[in-house]
Amino acid sequence: MHLHIYLLTTILPVLIAGTLKAQDIRFMESGAAGFALGGTQSVTTDVASLTGNQAGLANITSFSFSLSAERRFHSSALSYYGLSLAVPVTFGNFGMVLQRFGNGDLNQQIIGLAYGRRLLDDLMLGVRFDYLQMRIAQYGKKSVATAEMGLQARVAPQVLLGFHAYNPFQVRWLEGEVLPTIMRLGVQYEASDKVRVFGEIEKISELTEGFGFGIEYMFLERLAARIGYSTQQQLVTFGVGYSLDGRYSVDIGSSVHSYLGLSSAGTVKFQK
Repeated sequence: MHLHIYLLTTILPVLIAGTLKAQDIRFMESGAAGFALGGTQSVTTDVASLTGNQAGLANITSFSFSLSAERRFHSSALSYYGLSLAVPVTFGNFGMVLQRFGNGDLNQQIIGLAYGRRLLDDLMLGVRFDYLQMRIAQYGKKSVATAEMGLQARVAPQVLLGFHAYNPFQVRWLEGEVLPTIMRLGVQYEASDKVRVFGEIEKISELTEGFGFGIEYMFLERLAARIGYSTQQQLVTFGVGYSLDGRYSVDIGSSVHSYLGLSSAGTVKFQK
């Protein structure tokens, strides 16, 4: 009984907010690396910025792509798959995102087109236009378009700030409902050559603020260990990352919820 009450009053509102965004995907938006760092997303600077904070696209200097997958609480109904592509051009960088969440009975897809560029040497701007579709067996499909945008600023050599807004225009979704607006403000601090600290505050419309924290430690030149915590979803997160040859990298992340159990995620990245 206590578990049922907990699910209805605590977990379901967070999952529903993510689902209306066509994602509980939102926790995987920065790939398995961000997943392992408490779900922090607003200070991503590689190809994961296509889904975390599009301002980070401005840092990409060559063709890049990533493949991500997650199984939340080891349930096939909460499976996620994502593909991100980034292409630099002379006047900024373009990207495309394909994402899918759910199974045959209830699933959501998103196609996103993104653009990011530097406004100043230490100030980056990015936007993404999204087409979302939800399918519910026996009820059909529903589609809608929305947008998201972000800023990043390097305020000191060791400090990067990030701000990201999803659906700032309150796009209508279902009858009497709108897609949630999600705002994130984060910071990345390079404490040393081996240690990076991440922090982020997240506000989903009609839900209380949540916080994400993470620490990354480079054991070796190519091997990183990560740990974090998300107050919004009450998850302890952890994982590792390994760079194969400077072009390929693999990230693995996991999270533990005291009631719902273990989730696992993985991302493979390539940079030409």
